[in-house]
Amino acid sequence: MHHAWLLCGRRGIGKAGLAHGFAKQLLNIPGDDDTIVAHPDLLVLEREWDDKRKRRKSFISVENVRRVSDFFAKSASHNGWRACIIDSADEMNLNAANALLKILEEPPRQSLFLLVSHQPERLLPTLLSRCRRLRLNPLSDDDMLALLQESHPDLAAEQHDRLLLLSEGSPGRAFALMEGGGLELYADMISLFEGLPDRFDMSAAHVFADRLSALDQEKLYREFMELLRGFLERFIRALVGGGALPAGESRLLEHLASDCMIDLWIGVWEKIDNWLDGVERLQMNRKQTLLLAFAQIEAAAQKREI
Repeated sequence: MHHAWLLCGRRGIGKAGLAHGFAKQLLNIPGDDDTIVAHPDLLVLEREWDDKRKRRKSFISVENVRRVSDFFAKSASHNGWRACIIDSADEMNLNAANALLKILEEPPRQSLFLLVSHQPERLLPTLLSRCRRLRLNPLSDDDMLALLQESHPDLAAEQHDRLLLLSEGSPGRAFALMEGGGLELYADMISLFEGLPDRFDMSAAHVFADRLSALDQEKLYREFMELLRGFLERFIRALVGGGALPAGESRLLEHLASDCMIDLWIGVWEKIDNWLDGVERLQMNRKQTLLLAFAQIEAAAQKREI
């Protein structure tokens, strides 16, 4: 068996759950409880908790990855195998990624590395070359609908449709949207953009940015990042592919797509994607980043660059 696997696919599709299932099978851990995370032959690396800021740190540091070498220096307690799960590999900074690369180049005996990745294109090419890639595909709309109807039978048909649009085949993403106020946040975002291309309420944008950038709203901010990325990605896929605009967004996107400059919108998507990523990695100002993103969208809708 290859020593390093990259589990990739959309956020919420079940990559981390599958990684823990693989580790459980490898280490012969019985039962369905959560004791796997305390098993002596398993190391799980995630972003650490920042006591000062009362939230998780924005990246996995090189100090975290150095724990891997210490872990594999110890003797295995049971059948000789040890496993390391990194959730997610996208959140390693450059030094951490290089430190992991050195370990993967000369892996310890009977070791298994399971790297969870939402955006494998962001990883170092040399790191990717050391891993076998296992891609998890989204569920079909029919399967997603059956799952939602079984788990949340009281949801209205309109909510089911919106969850299908926003989750894009990822069950975990759908549940996170329901539990974290994502549906309401999405409605607020569409309301903010619905005047485009003719007008954009910058005062409302400031209020919206203030709400999301509050210190105690990290989870809401991250949710909006995912919603904004998804909105732009669906729009650009429809433009480039020439297909139908996504259900639930068609009226707004039809206005934006009228005599649209595709290259301009692709540039907007790239800038915003980099900025939102920079908020996490470089500790950029959240409110200013959001306002810059809104200004880019307004300018693109009015067919001008800023």
